[in-house]
Amino acid sequence: MKHKLKRLLSSFLAAATVFSSFAGALPQAAAFSGGDSVTLVFENDKQSYLKEKKGGTWVNLPIHECYAEENGEKFQSYCMDHGKHGIHEVSPSTNRHTYKLDAGSGYTQNPKAVGVIMRGSGRLTLQSFLNQFPAVPRDLTEDEYRYATQTAMWAALGQLSVSGTAFTSGNEVQVSSSYGTQGERVMAATRALLNYANTINHNYYVGMYLRHGASHDQTGVIDWSPSSGSELNAESVESHGGEDYYTQEIKVASASFCQNNALNVGLTDYLPGTLLQIVKDGNHSSPADPEEYSGSPISTKPIAQTTDANANGSEYYSIVKVWVPKEAAGQENDYVFNVEASATVESFEIFVGRASGYETSADYQKYLISGPQWQDANNHMPIKWGNVDVPDPEDPGDPDDPDDPDDPDEPEEPG
Repeated sequence: MKHKLKRLLSSFLAAATVFSSFAGALPQAAAFSGGDSVTLVFENDKQSYLKEKKGGTWVNLPIHECYAEENGEKFQSYCMDHGKHGIHEVSPSTNRHTYKLDAGSGYTQNPKAVGVIMRGSGRLTLQSFLNQFPAVPRDLTEDEYRYATQTAMWAALGQLSVSGTAFTSGNEVQVSSSYGTQGERVMAATRALLNYANTINHNYYVGMYLRHGASHDQTGVIDWSPSSGSELNAESVESHGGEDYYTQEIKVASASFCQNNALNVGLTDYLPGTLLQIVKDGNHSSPADPEEYSGSPISTKPIAQTTDANANGSEYYSIVKVWVPKEAAGQENDYVFNVEASATVESFEIFVGRASGYETSADYQKYLISGPQWQDANNHMPIKWGNVDVPDPEDPGDPDDPDDPDDPDEPEEPG
C-alpha cells in the first residue's frame, strides 16, 4: 500500500479551520491544491459586538460571513486584511466570486494565525470549544463564536490589539456599549483563541509511520532471513495454543489525531494461521489475546503522547504484535508480507485565496481558506526473509529517537 505523507500547513495535532457561516466539524471531502480556483460565497454582515480605535476614535468593528465552495463542498474562509474591501463590495451584483489559491503547498507564514483556525468556529463545534476553554462563558452563541474567531484572526495577523493577550499590535478593541453582555462573551472567546494560538510555534504535518525494535525506534524493512541454518531470525519465538510462532512487535502511529479515535492495522500477503495481537492501545493497558487474522484490519484506539519521533512533537500510537506460524514459514524460502496502518486523520490544508483577475493587487481583501478537516493516511512495513528484493517504505524522515515512546501523556482531541 502506498504511503501518503503530506507536509501540509498548520499547527498542533488538533485542527485547522477558517471562518464560516456554518458550525460544527467539517465532513471529509476531496482536498484542493495550490493553484486551484474556488468560489467564495458572501453572506450577511455580523453584529458589531466590539469596537476598534481608529485614529483616536472608537468605531464599530463589523465582520462579514463567507465560505468557499468547490464541487458542492463548503470550506471555511477568513478575512486576512482588516480594513480592506472584499471584491464582493466592489462588484455587489452577485455574492459569488471566483478566488484563485496561491500556488505551492499552502500557508505556512504564521503558525499562530493557524492556531486560531485550529480552535475556531467551523472546525470545532461550539460545545467542543466550550469544553476545551472552561473560562469562556457557557452561554456563548454560535454567532458570537464565529465573530470571535475572525477577530482573533486579525489580532494574530497583527492588525488588532486585544488586551489580556500577547497580541497587542494594531488597533485596540473593546466591547461595544450596545452589546455589553454579548460583547463580553465575544471578548472572552477571542482571548481564549489567542492565548491558545500563542502556544503554536511551528507548522504541523500529516504522517503515518511504523517502527520496530526494543525501543520502537527502527524503521525500514524487517529482515528475518536466517543467519545460519533454517531458523528465521525473527524478533522472538513464542508459543500459543500448543503451536510455535515467529513474532514481531510493531508500533504504529499517526502524527495527527485519528477520526473517531480509530487507528486500523492489517496484514497483506500473510501466511495461513497468522495471528495479530493488540499489545497496547487506549483500550488495552495489558496485551489482548492474539487472534487469527481474518483478512480485515483491526481497529485500535491510539494513545496520545509527546515525542521527538516526528516534527510535530506529538503522536497517536498503538502497539501490535504479529505471530507467524513456524511450520508455515518453514515452507517458504523467499517470502514477504506487509503490516499496514491506516486512519482518517486531522488534516492541515490552508491556502491564501485572491480574487480572480486581481491576484497581484494589494487593494483588496485576501482570504485564508481551509481544506477538509480530515484526510486518509496510511503506511506499511514489510517483513521478509530469503532472496526477496523489497524497497524500504517511505518514512517522514524525522528524528528516530523518541523519548520514553510508550509512556503516554493525556490525549487531546480536536472536538
